[in-house]
Amino acid sequence: MGIEYTLRVDPPDPARILPLIHRLPEIQETEQGFNVGPFGGGWPSASLALDPQGVCFCDYARTGTQLGLMVAWLAGEFGRVTVEEL
Repeated sequence: MGIEYTLRVDPPDPARILPLIHRLPEIQETEQGFNVGPFGGGWPSASLALDPQGVCFCDYARTGTQLGLMVAWLAGEFGRVTVEEL
């Protein structure tokens, strides 16, 4: 299990969010969204999906590294990012 977060931006704009997701290392598109890099045991280090308010992010590796990158890039693009642990 990973730690799930919602990354909210205003206004949410998938056309501006998708290029940021594609900057993450070893990104793979899935039916549900995206997986990021290998972690172990067949799990990715994180998974992401577009959300009506921004991005749904699950950190399986629990290091916060991919989460930190995504928040920084979203902040650079949108200004303010609200991170909520689910």
